[in-house]
Amino acid sequence: MFAKKFRLPSSVKFSGSPFFTTNFCVIKLKKNDFDFNRYAFIISKKVDKRATARSRAKRLIRSYFERLHPEINKGYDMLVIGRSSLINKTQEEISVGLEGFAGKLHD
Repeated sequence: MFAKKFRLPSSVKFSGSPFFTTNFCVIKLKKNDFDFNRYAFIISKKVDKRATARSRAKRLIRSYFERLHPEINKGYDMLVIGRSSLINKTQEEISVGLEGFAGKLHD
């Protein structure tokens, strides 16, 4: 689990920010004034009505970013919005699906 300083507060707005789309999620980026990244993960009820499915999807996405965190360029706020194709995927499938995005943010 990310430490509190890596969590994105709800007061941050992403209007007009650049974004990346993958098969599993939309990732919005915004430059911040810190020397670390902050993350927020959203899986809406439109994705799946079951809270357990949404929680599992959020855990899988979060664990991917926790592993990737040391390698990503610092100084960004990231909002990760899950899509319905994320439900019932394995950690390996998610890792493969997000590799293109990860390549864009490496040092």
